[in-house]
Amino acid sequence: MRDFNLAKLISLVLATAFGIFSADACRAAVPAAGGELARIVVADAADPVQKATSEDLQRIFALVTGQKIDISTESGPGRTLYIGRGPDGLDLSSKLAGLDDQGIYLSVTPERIICTGKTPQGVYNAVAELLYQIGYRRIWPGQYGECLPDGPELK
Repeated sequence: MRDFNLAKLISLVLATAFGIFSADACRAAVPAAGGELARIVVADAADPVQKATSEDLQRIFALVTGQKIDISTESGPGRTLYIGRGPDGLDLSSKLAGLDDQGIYLSVTPERIICTGKTPQGVYNAVAELLYQIGYRRIWPGQYGECLPDGPELK
């Protein structure tokens, strides 16, 4: 059974009562089957948004799974989550060309996950969409405003 404190319970009850999210908002399906994440990869010259979103993902995944996923600038074996870039040798320019400044490119396969956009705002939006798809909700700022998906379902 998961640890659940009173403040979080009150937060969820209030949020549900005021219609902020549905009762099963925390149980959204994982976007696609695949192995556990091996690493989060950002560009060598990652901007502050990419660095912050990768650190936030690392923190959220650690809360949910109990495992810390390393952040790197290099690809390697295993399922990799790319932020603001794709794997070496994969040209995403044609996919990004048609996007507006806030548009996203999100690709989830068993081998990799790519969260990117044409601008830093697009990258942030792609990461936010990934988190939404795995069941993460932030209903207000702070630790009591986070609704985390169940760990065993997050792969």
